[in-house]
Amino acid sequence: MSFKNIVGQSKAVSLLKADLFSKRVAESYLFVGPEGAGKRKTALEFVKALNCERNGIESCDLCSSCKKIERQNHVDLFILDFESQGTLLGLNEEERVKQKELRIEAIRILIQQSYLSPLEGRKRVFMIDRAESLNLESSNALLKVLEESSKNSHWILLTQSSERIISTIRSRCRKICFAPLQPGMILEKEVSSFEKLAEEALSGKYKEPQILLSKIFESKKTTQKKQAEFFLKILTLKCVQNLRADPQEKNLNRLELILQSQEELKKNVYPPFILEPLLFSFTF
Repeated sequence: MSFKNIVGQSKAVSLLKADLFSKRVAESYLFVGPEGAGKRKTALEFVKALNCERNGIESCDLCSSCKKIERQNHVDLFILDFESQGTLLGLNEEERVKQKELRIEAIRILIQQSYLSPLEGRKRVFMIDRAESLNLESSNALLKVLEESSKNSHWILLTQSSERIISTIRSRCRKICFAPLQPGMILEKEVSSFEKLAEEALSGKYKEPQILLSKIFESKKTTQKKQAEFFLKILTLKCVQNLRADPQEKNLNRLELILQSQEELKKNVYPPFILEPLLFSFTF
């Protein structure tokens, strides 16, 4: 995927491409917009363009660097969110579920890495998703590194509300605004992938939900939360299908469990913690 496949964000993309073309890439960015607007996808495309072996304003999607960034396993790309913070800090499942803030311990790990030279790419990039979750202590630690000039590192903060970011950080970042997507605006690849798996599940191709989940998790192009969302949506369709064919209380209870799981996912509960009980209580 390249910038041309980012849906509904022509202004944001134009600003980023102008920065790349003029070779005046800011050291820190603040991507602001509602959830689902494509901030993270756009940030990944930007990182790919920064490190693409063809060195243009569009990523080639073919070189080793582009492929690794697409899979989010490039050695010079660091993404901090609740999922990765749990891994960085070695949190147990209960601690992962209760996360509400991005902690200074996780920020310090990123800061230490920011002082190192890139290992494979031209730039090291540090992306902080849901940056509004930074507490005051972690915000001040981040501010200190943003105040220092770095030729090899860039920071990209993603947030739904710039007002929830401390003013001193906002003033250090180039702000890129993302518009809300109109209904029906979604990446074609995601739509086709979801429709195909849903059709296969409803046709009875998968005998166990574990098989369907493994098929969804084969894709490394989306986050674990997005994969869980896909799984729960398909599970909902399958459960409704079962209810129509056999309106028993057990099928209704399964549907209620799925809907409850979807609400927990919206609250950023760790996805595997949500999905595990479903795998044992649901059969196709």
